Amino acid sequence: MITLFSKEKANEIIIGFGDAIDKSFDLYRKNNHIDFTGKTFNEVLELVQSVTTSYKNLISSIMYNGYFIPKCIINFEVTHKDNEEDVADSVILTIRKSLKSKMKLVQKVKISIEDYVDKSAFEIKKACFYMTLLDMADNNITALNETVGNICDEAGAGVSFGFALSNNYIADIDDNTVIFGISIEKALDISTLTIMKIVDDDFFRDYIIEEEKKKIASAVKGKTTPQIVKAKLDIIETMTGIQTKTWAYNLIKDKYYTCFDILNESGVGYIYKKVNINGTEVDIFALLEKSADGIVSVKLSPFNVKTNLNVDYDILNNL
Repeated sequence: MITLFSKEKANEIIIGFGDAIDKSFDLYRKNNHIDFTGKTFNEVLELVQSVTTSYKNLISSIMYNGYFIPKCIINFEVTHKDNEEDVADSVILTIRKSLKSKMKLVQKVKISIEDYVDKSAFEIKKACFYMTLLDMADNNITALNETVGNICDEAGAGVSFGFALSNNYIADIDDNTVIFGISIEKALDISTLTIMKIVDDDFFRDYIIEEEKKKIASAVKGKTTPQIVKAKLDIIETMTGIQTKTWAYNLIKDKYYTCFDILNESGVGYIYKKVNINGTEVDIFALLEKSADGIVSVKLSPFNVKTNLNVDYDILNNL
């Protein structure tokens, strides 16, 4: 079972990392007097390389209570002073998560040469904190999505929902799954959710957990993913922090805002149109996806925007 990170645990680890980074960086600066004054461009380049590599090596060895700082890639570019080829002006520092990481982070900052030793230390420390929080949030979300997925599977729902770090209320959606966007802060609240509590043979506690699971199963069984968007489940409202009366198609369009008719490159676009279904005029909404080689497929089947139910309409043959 995946260990969840609470806000309190996350804060403890961040403080522990911060103290360790400060001590390591302070000791490095004490033992290495770095002075860029009067140095040629190549000499500055060598010093910046030395400082950056040292900081990277120091953070890679830091551990607090069994936790390591996430691996990262640190690059730099030293720029020339205007019209002076042999004089360094500033450093563009780029910090990104490991290429193998599914949680993307790129932090880029421009630092003047004279401030590089201290400012780069600050930026690297800040990035370490954010990368750590990203990993903790992703860990919690993975555990929650696995739990929700199992509930939906056991109910034979045929559809499911989950969560991801995103600024959009709808992070993704298709005919099988809807992914709601949540913040790092909300992800660190996952351990407080009823369904994430550990069953411990306490009758009342276990009863509450099972009732919450039944609510989720009932809300998704036999539903379309647009209906789940408007299901008003406590777990969704708690995690997103949003209670909305907005129509499902508008919430989806906030994520996929490009009309398919004007989608020139590969990607996802929406279709909103009025069509005749069995003699009745119906407003429908759908998502279509265009591949790099121009092949179009249905990402989200057309549905009635008023009922959120799927409609029998061949969207591809009626483009």
